[in-house]
Amino acid sequence: MKPHHHKNTNLLLFILGVLLAFLLTRSSLATEVLTHLGELKYAGAFLGGLLFISTFTLPLGVMVLLTLTQTLPATALVLVAGLGAVTGDLAAFQLIKAKIRNDVDIIYREIETLVGKNHVKKIIHTKYFAWTLPVVGAFIMATPLPDELGVSLMGLSDMSARKFAVISWLSHTIGIAIIVTTLG
Repeated sequence: MKPHHHKNTNLLLFILGVLLAFLLTRSSLATEVLTHLGELKYAGAFLGGLLFISTFTLPLGVMVLLTLTQTLPATALVLVAGLGAVTGDLAAFQLIKAKIRNDVDIIYREIETLVGKNHVKKIIHTKYFAWTLPVVGAFIMATPLPDELGVSLMGLSDMSARKFAVISWLSHTIGIAIIVTTLG
């Protein structure tokens, strides 16, 4: 696919996720599954957090978490769902670090060739640029928006997996807490 075709992919996936969640709420089987999620308790909260991180599964994750507000204390639900979200985010973060970083390095070298190594190096290595990617990524992850962009920005930075996990957990804990307390 050409790059301009990706422009609306996340929006399309989010809309498909909302439609799927809506259709599932109309299905007696899905309603029964969601009703029995209360029996899963903390495993269900972990699963809800895991579903919370992707464009396509975000609406389903919210449905799971809101269902669990009836059987679990809000604090425990939020903390365990945050761990589920971190688990999914760490997998994506490691993939970005391992695979996509190489592609970005190739583009970086091509830009250096075109505009000169010193100009690009000066911009990339300023103290202001170094913290921009992680801060913007953490902000995106704290919102109920899907995490792909935030995780990508943080994965492209020189952030360690440990620091990423802490930021991811805090961001998701805040985002999930807002949803659980306002909608649950």
